[in-house]
Amino acid sequence: MPPHLAPLIDQAERAVGGLTTNAVATIAEGGVITFTATPGKTGLRVALSYPWDPSRADPTPSLTKALDVESVAIRRLKDVWKVEAEVEFRLPQLAAAS
Repeated sequence: MPPHLAPLIDQAERAVGGLTTNAVATIAEGGVITFTATPGKTGLRVALSYPWDPSRADPTPSLTKALDVESVAIRRLKDVWKVEAEVEFRLPQLAAAS
């Protein structure tokens, strides 16, 4: 692993780990957790979504307290709740060429 990527990898492990832990604790029975990772020139965007069971969670889910989480939305569509979260990990700036 290139040394300049170590902070990015550490940040991604903490954030994705926190999102996963919360999803497993609050997912609706029979639900599926969907992850999407999209690499780009400036870094990596990770999105997660799953059906949320409010009876298994605090009124203010710990998901919103996860480090480095860019946005979290909890929506209700008819009788189904859904969590959607996004995190963007930006590559560290490379030293300017001399």
